[in-house]
This record gives sequence, C-alpha cells and structure tokens, in this order.
Amino acid sequence: MIMRGEGLLKQAMVFSASSAVLNIILDPILISVLKPYGMGIDGAAYATIFSQFVYAAVMLWHFKARSKNVRIHGVRIEKSLVPEICGVGFSAMLMQVMTLVQQAVLYNVASQHGGETWQIILGAALSTQSFP
Repeated sequence: MIMRGEGLLKQAMVFSASSAVLNIILDPILISVLKPYGMGIDGAAYATIFSQFVYAAVMLWHFKARSKNVRIHGVRIEKSLVPEICGVGFSAMLMQVMTLVQQAVLYNVASQHGGETWQIILGAALSTQSFP
C-alpha cells in the first residue's frame, strides 16, 4: 500500500503478482515432494510461507535501497503512537486472522471431500484470487 501511495502502482502489482505466481508454482511441487513423507498438503503451506518470505524480502530491499520517499534505516518505538497504531492495526490483523480461519476450513473441507487434488486446485484458486 505504501508503494501504491508513492504512485508505483505497476511495481506494487508486479511484486504482489510475482509472489502469487511463485506460490502457484511451488504448491504442486512441494505437495508432490512431501507426499512420500505423509506431509503432502503441508507442502502448500510451506510454499505459501516461502512465497511470503520472498515477498517480504523484496519489499524490504525496495524500501531500504530503491524508494525515494520512504526509507527504512532503523526502527524505534514512539510510545505516544502505540495506542493509535494498535487501534488501526487491530482491524487489519483481525481481517488476516479471519482469512486464515476461512482458508483452514476450506482446506479441511477440500481434504475430506475431494482429497489432495482438490486441495491443490483450491490452493491455486486462492492464490489467483490474491492478485491485486
């Protein structure tokens, strides 16, 4: 959102889309690799985690080296702003938690009624849904 605020809409979309595409590519690969160890569907979770770490690293790199308006040099806590930050951040956190719960339920239903194939399809659908 900060990149979008800077007017870098295309670059923000490319970073976000690249993370989603990486997740889509890694989902079936990691599911297949981990299947012999009884952790097939765990591969989708690992793919998502890895994709998010890559996305976070690229964003950190952007704000440390490339951004003209926002630079990350050091982080310190301004105690007077903590209540405001928590007030704004709580709703965003709650939205993320609810998305997590929703996806956990969807993956469980897909597992029970459709098996691993449906979990892979659901993972790809949810990844494409996250495109900006």
